[in-house]
Amino acid sequence: MITPLQLARAFSLLCNGGFLVEPRLMLDSPVKKTGPFYRPDDLHTIQTILKNTAEYGTTKLASLKGYDVLAKTGSASTLVDGMYTDDIGNYSCAGIIRKGPYQRVIVAHMHVPHTKKKYAATITAPLFKKVAEKLVIHDHIV
Repeated sequence: MITPLQLARAFSLLCNGGFLVEPRLMLDSPVKKTGPFYRPDDLHTIQTILKNTAEYGTTKLASLKGYDVLAKTGSASTLVDGMYTDDIGNYSCAGIIRKGPYQRVIVAHMHVPHTKKKYAATITAPLFKKVAEKLVIHDHIV
């Protein structure tokens, strides 16, 4: 029940030492931080869990060679006329790619995908990886 932007903000806490950073449309806008909302030990535990999910769990297809990926998938049926339907779904893969000081938050989200696959692990995790590949090329991190 959250938007992709809200999900990205939640993952940005992990990138920013537990501080919440307000989204901004322009890079030269001032950065507004509040927090921290987590202790360093708690942040490390969450990051370890998300990294293990990318290495061994549901977000394996989001992994990008040479980068740390910390990610989590989500699959949800859509409510239609008061009933959940298996025909319409929301699928997401949200996470962080990082290498040294470089880190980026990515949220891949699809609503009503035209596929018989009904899990975010097979729908949006590969999309997350494709976005990550393009992003590191664009950012000259390859």
